[in-house]
Amino acid sequence: MAAHALSPEQRRQIEDIVLDLTATDGFDGWRISDVVKRSGISSRTLYKYYPSKEFLVLHAFTERARATLGPLFDGGRIKGRTPRSRVLNLIGTLTEALTASPASSRALVHTLVCGQESVVPMLRAFDDTIHMLIGRALAGGEPGDPEWAKAEMIQQVWFAAIIAWSSNIQPEEYIDESVVRALRLLDVNN
Repeated sequence: MAAHALSPEQRRQIEDIVLDLTATDGFDGWRISDVVKRSGISSRTLYKYYPSKEFLVLHAFTERARATLGPLFDGGRIKGRTPRSRVLNLIGTLTEALTASPASSRALVHTLVCGQESVVPMLRAFDDTIHMLIGRALAGGEPGDPEWAKAEMIQQVWFAAIIAWSSNIQPEEYIDESVVRALRLLDVNN
């Protein structure tokens, strides 16, 4: 029996279920069979589009990140008067979305470092998107080489701070403080 195509509504339902499960049970507290039961979608169909639990989690988070980021833009540009304010606005929104549910964030971090071949293209796309957004925030438009380099460093600092927070090594404030320190070191003050 062939797997059925998923409608946009079914994809949204799957995302909702995965986000709910990660928020309440983290990564290890649920199985794909739980998504099958709650959605009514066959396991064959689910596995056709989502080959692993990590893939399901990362897909749900990246789709929601797109919706979260939308309000940050004004005519295709990230809102803010200065490079610093634009970067802090962008990173603050991302951080707020991630820290709203520590269990979900830990599940996401698990998928980001899982090394699974099926998630690599999504990880690259997510990484490229965040890098581009930070670069555009710095440049106030399309970034050049200096903004690209600074954006990569800011992204790495932010990601490391997210991991430190999600691992209970640092408090939530550490994330913003780390980005502010990076901006200061990179001389992004105006």
